[in-house]
Amino acid sequence: MTKTRNSHKCLVFGYPSQMKESQLPTHYDVKKNFLLIRYNLKRTQNMKDSAVKEVSEKLASNVEAIRRKASLPIICHQGVVKKILAYYGKYQSLLKT
Repeated sequence: MTKTRNSHKCLVFGYPSQMKESQLPTHYDVKKNFLLIRYNLKRTQNMKDSAVKEVSEKLASNVEAIRRKASLPIICHQGVVKKILAYYGKYQSLLKT
């Protein structure tokens, strides 16, 4: 059975998408890119679901690259990952309600 695009749609944020490199990412952009990275990892590794930590590491690198391109200061890599994980926790609590 083929999967449709609706099977990857998030109830809160909609369809996964890539962040624009010409704009600073918002929380909304970060979460949509998180969903895209998780979907791509799941598809390439033939796993049920990718680890949140692994997806957060990749996403943190993307966010840091955009901020470097804009010549903005960034906190350490682990700090960015921690913020992404905290935001993921808030997202999970939204899905419960």
